[in-house]
Amino acid sequence: MVQTMGMLDNLKDAVKLARTVGNADLYQKLNAVQTDFLELSEKARELQEENDQLREELRQKDRMDELLAKRTHRNNAYWIDDEGPYCTCCWDAKGQIVRMIAHAHAGGAECPACNTKITYDRKAAERYSQRVYDGLKGQARGQRLDW
Repeated sequence: MVQTMGMLDNLKDAVKLARTVGNADLYQKLNAVQTDFLELSEKARELQEENDQLREELRQKDRMDELLAKRTHRNNAYWIDDEGPYCTCCWDAKGQIVRMIAHAHAGGAECPACNTKITYDRKAAERYSQRVYDGLKGQARGQRLDW
């Protein structure tokens, strides 16, 4: 940003000089210029803040565009390269990128935000279901479960 403090100091000096010399018209004009300068400085600060905010929003949009370009849909979830799964419900409905919590032993995952559940490894899910079923059968016969 422009060095406003130096310019403001020069204006203040000019206002003091006009007062010292006794030129009332010049004093009033310089005083008005000083007031306008302060208002413009404030407006410039506000515009700088808005500019910074817009730049950040643009960076976020660019990042989202990068992710969208890398995003694939498989096994009822989104994946970015080999990272994931990410919840399709949260991403599509709310624009939020939420990594699902994987339950590797069950071959699935669950979204911590919306509780959407997916199965991405059917064989692991079947093995898990079989172990649960076998465990329940064993419990019915009084056997101890060993997971």
